[in-house]
Amino acid sequence: MSQGSSKQQALRYAADVARLFQQVKSDQRRLRRIAEAGLSLAASRSAEELSARLCRGAVEVLRFPAAAVYLARAGRLARLGSSPDQTIFSASAPAARLLAEEKGARTEAAPTGLLRTPGSATLAPLRGRERVIGLLVGLGPARELEVTGSTLPFMELLANQAGLLLENLHIDERRSVRLARSALASSKAPPPGDVGVLGESEAMQQVLGLVRKLAPVDSTVLLTGETGTGKSLVARTIHRAGPRRDGPFVSINCGAIPEALVESELFGHEAGAFTGAKRAHKGKVEQADKGTLFLDEVGEMPLLVQTKLLTFIEERCYSRVGAEETRQANVRILAATNLDLASAVASGAFREDLYYRLNVFSIELPPLRARGEDVLALARLLGEQVAERYGLERPSLGPEAESRLLAYDWPGNVRELRNVMERAVVLSEGEQISPSLLPGEGGGPTATLLAEASNEEQPERPSAPVERFRFDPDTRFSAAKQELIEEWEAGYVRALLEHTGGNLSAASRLVGMDKKNLRKKVHRYDVDLEGIRARE
Repeated sequence: MSQGSSKQQALRYAADVARLFQQVKSDQRRLRRIAEAGLSLAASRSAEELSARLCRGAVEVLRFPAAAVYLARAGRLARLGSSPDQTIFSASAPAARLLAEEKGARTEAAPTGLLRTPGSATLAPLRGRERVIGLLVGLGPARELEVTGSTLPFMELLANQAGLLLENLHIDERRSVRLARSALASSKAPPPGDVGVLGESEAMQQVLGLVRKLAPVDSTVLLTGETGTGKSLVARTIHRAGPRRDGPFVSINCGAIPEALVESELFGHEAGAFTGAKRAHKGKVEQADKGTLFLDEVGEMPLLVQTKLLTFIEERCYSRVGAEETRQANVRILAATNLDLASAVASGAFREDLYYRLNVFSIELPPLRARGEDVLALARLLGEQVAERYGLERPSLGPEAESRLLAYDWPGNVRELRNVMERAVVLSEGEQISPSLLPGEGGGPTATLLAEASNEEQPERPSAPVERFRFDPDTRFSAAKQELIEEWEAGYVRALLEHTGGNLSAASRLVGMDKKNLRKKVHRYDVDLEGIRARE
């Protein structure tokens, strides 16, 4: 062999060694990132969170343009999550091969490693202890993938770890469901403050039956029904009976917050994110981590925030206003509305995809007028609570009072009943509540007070008519008129908000007033909105 050819062979050998060294270094780096991704998967607290992290790992570590996770359930493949958002691979083609193993039919068609579809996707089975439970799908034509020969074994390694973790999460979830249902079955009645969810009527028993089934499963629940029917009380009952009972219950009223501040209240903000943001603020999502987030009046949420809420529900990731850092929160979502969200979707006021995300399970709370003699049981219990709170005697309900309570339509539902019983107990002077203190047939607290005032002994009136308004020669007509209007407006706004429990959205709809205009009047007349809500 000549000296020149030996030198060329040595150079080729050196180049091969260099390439091999670079490949080893690349594999080491990728293996380290796979290990980090595996640790991230192990920290997941739900199947949805694990799916989001697995898809992110497939994109960031394995270099796929996008990824998706499918679980095998009841003979079908159901998509659990994907990243990023784009058209997702259809699992119909390899489904037969995967499901053959999922059903336990060990045939030659069952997958033993990675599957490739023609130019579109790479599939890695998610293996549990005894069977395949799903698929990790790497998306993208092969020519767009930076897939080396060593990438595919790493994909299989990550998928196998994810399969075992998913199986463990399902085992833990089933155990939590059994324990929660057992605890709920042993406690038929809710806590004392939650009188709104008590009832023997058929309508309320159906609600309580759904609560017992849905409380333990950690799914999203949408509560619907008229204002004052007790949606927030049912939400708290679901939280206390579920697997997150030891975590926080955080509520946000989407209709009571100025539109510009909803995103900040929900997701938080960093110092300097906007004018007046002097320090960082934790949002409701962050406060509710490991617990329950209750979105009250969710139908009033602005469209821009609806988009960000949808992203959070799908990925459980969010960013504070003014921050680039992505955070994670493990929360259960409960939502409530008195609007017809299907109609809001049709009119474009509510996102259709968010509606379907929230409406996984739905509980419609019946109005009080449809609950029959539940009205009497609630009235007695509310009356006892008022008497105990103020140290008063506990007056009873006579036959006429009961008849009036049952005949009344209760447009304000349980909230109105609570206010009526508080006034009736406080104003009652005998052992029984006077029917005239209850609504209906010209009665009610206001009518009673006016009647009592008219029956009091009045001083002898002069023969000349008494002026209703005192004339002040120094006050112009327009100023006197404006003063009287403002006095009437202030009383009207306070009474209106007392009736709706401080719910601005319900109040504006009830009287046909623009919500922003109503909010301005609240500030103008210094109405104690928080105090009104606190009494509910």
